Amino acid sequence: METAKNTDLPYLLEHLGYSVRRVGSRYHTTREMDSLMIKDRRTWKRYSNGKGGDAITFLQEFCGKDFREAVNYLLEFNGKRARDSPAPRPKSVRQEEKPAFALPIANRDQRRVFAYLQKRGIAPQVIRGFIDSGLLYEDSLHHNCIFVGREVGGKPVFASKRGTYDLNGSGFKADAAGSDKSVAFRLPCDPALDWVAVFEAPIDLMSFCTLHRAVTSNAVSCLCTTAGTITPPSSPGISITG
Repeated sequence: METAKNTDLPYLLEHLGYSVRRVGSRYHTTREMDSLMIKDRRTWKRYSNGKGGDAITFLQEFCGKDFREAVNYLLEFNGKRARDSPAPRPKSVRQEEKPAFALPIANRDQRRVFAYLQKRGIAPQVIRGFIDSGLLYEDSLHHNCIFVGREVGGKPVFASKRGTYDLNGSGFKADAAGSDKSVAFRLPCDPALDWVAVFEAPIDLMSFCTLHRAVTSNAVSCLCTTAGTITPPSSPGISITG
């Protein structure tokens, strides 16, 4: 049973015909279902409907197998039986229409965001600079950090959500529904500069700004992007005082 439950999900999904790609250091997703996230190669969750589990529940949900069939297939897949049996074709996934993007509703204050980011070593002046520039705020429902990505004209088209409470490891991370992944979380572009500072996560970018207060432009968090060209916004840099 443990062998079946601990199946390497990215490898299984590739075997089933899905196009798997890595997202960050701990997650994978698929081209067919971008709301599906695989964590640490062993568990999955589909954020569009809240369902999730292990390899057994994946085969039950997407390949139409009952519990016994799923376990037997995974034992075979993992080498307990012949590996050369033909793989079943995955249940066809209907192309989902991309939902309209909307920023999560803002909270009346930013206290939890301030407390969480200060605990992570971000200077209060840097936090306030990002908030005043419309790149960061606290949502009212779950009190997450909302990191906002804006297109060239300044319109918000992307939002990365980061939980402010970490329990037993990494906290909650997800994109707002309908987010344009080609638009990164970034500081505005200054064409007069010939460099760009690149970071994995928004908090890494803010940590850099804490250490280098003069940096108010030309910095990007690549964790929020997809492959392709990032179009830099033309608005001026953020204002960080103190």
